[in-house]
Amino acid sequence: FFRCFCWLLHTFMVKELEYLQSSIRDFGKKLEELRLSRHAVVNRDSSETREKAQLLIQEVQVTAKDIAFRLNILHEGKDKERLSNEFRRQEARMAQSIRLLNTAMQKP
Repeated sequence: FFRCFCWLLHTFMVKELEYLQSSIRDFGKKLEELRLSRHAVVNRDSSETREKAQLLIQEVQVTAKDIAFRLNILHEGKDKERLSNEFRRQEARMAQSIRLLNTAMQKP
């Protein structure tokens, strides 16, 4: 029974690690969409473009919270440290992108 439990726990941790790696990669792609959205707001400046940008901001923020939560419950180790560092860099990019996008949307 104990071996089975350890195997299940190990399998869960491997799957969680794979999921986190995939999520962080996808998060990077969303950040690129956020950057492009800022350019769309500046160039097109329509209410539809602004609405899409707001939805994208919300989606990126929810994704960031999910990744942060999952990183917190992940077992300590070099994989967690590597993923945490990568995610922190992306979080900084997210904050900057959101600031720039909000500034672009406030301009008349």
